[in-house]
Amino acid sequence: MEGNIWFKFRPVGVSIDKSKSITFRGNVVGFISEREFISQKALDKRCAVCVCAYYEGNCFDIRLTDNIAGGAFYAGFVAPGHPCDQGPGATFRNNVAHSVDGVGAWIYPDPTTGGAACFEGSFFAGYKNKRESAGTYFQAAKVIFRDMTSIDNVAGISAQLDGSHIKLERIKIFGETESPDCPEDGGFCVKPVKTGLTSVVMAGGAKPKLITNKSLYPHSKIKGEAHHHARAELRECHFTGFKSKTSGGRR
Repeated sequence: MEGNIWFKFRPVGVSIDKSKSITFRGNVVGFISEREFISQKALDKRCAVCVCAYYEGNCFDIRLTDNIAGGAFYAGFVAPGHPCDQGPGATFRNNVAHSVDGVGAWIYPDPTTGGAACFEGSFFAGYKNKRESAGTYFQAAKVIFRDMTSIDNVAGISAQLDGSHIKLERIKIFGETESPDCPEDGGFCVKPVKTGLTSVVMAGGAKPKLITNKSLYPHSKIKGEAHHHARAELRECHFTGFKSKTSGGRR
């Protein structure tokens, strides 16, 4: 599937499930709204692009490259990372998410390729998302995030793991940009506290791909005990454009 536009759907733009050998390249998915869903304890399943997440069926050889997801809820992309020995960006590469009421990319280990040993997310960019640019919180021994760019997101990058080793490498994290949180036309106005790096934590309580229990949301909320003898590495991570106060007067 290449060069398509999915616009104004709810609550999911594109769902790839129980499939094999699909390349999803150069597509735009946007304006994916929520449907009316009233519950005190449950959340609806929603995202712009969901890969093997909605029905939880196994997928094989699914590749997402050069796509844009914007204006959605929960996540721009819910997508598998690749095994750490496959080279950078083997299955999820050069994708961009923006203006998501949630996380730009929610990256999980692919059970069909041995991702529980070590999985990687790389070559991704997210900007102006209401929570993280990219995040993970799944069960695996090790996760690597590398060659990512986070621009003016509320919660920056969040790498969490129900495992023992997290590595962030060559991550560029930018603070506020010229794009205002309170435009002059008054269409909307938000004044959030912003962070560049939300957490690098190893703890129990791994999350599902699509969180439907309100008590588990947001993505980075920790619901388990911390792991002992864990290791976190940050290499060549650059923070640019952060000031003591945001344009809205917040931290």
